[in-house]
Amino acid sequence: MSTFLKKCLPCIQVFYLIAIMTKHPGITLAIICSVITLTFWLTSMVTPGWIHTTKYETYQNFTKDERMSIFYIKVCAEDQCIHLSYEQIYKELFGSYICNWEC
Repeated sequence: MSTFLKKCLPCIQVFYLIAIMTKHPGITLAIICSVITLTFWLTSMVTPGWIHTTKYETYQNFTKDERMSIFYIKVCAEDQCIHLSYEQIYKELFGSYICNWEC
């Protein structure tokens, strides 16, 4: 038996016992999937950023750095940085043309 199976066997046995105890394996599977989903969601909430374009030089020796997160965009040009939330970007781009609710 492989080492991976030896390590995973207790987990599989626990899930099997839970399914037997509840007599509804579908409900148990739904609970397990919900726990896994919430775990990944909470992990993504605390990540500092997902997309980061590295610094590059343009033809005018202009350094630019961009970072995108779930909640904001950070753009740095030379030594000046600005943090914009998606709500601010939406206001800048569309203004009051599309925004019928409180923006």
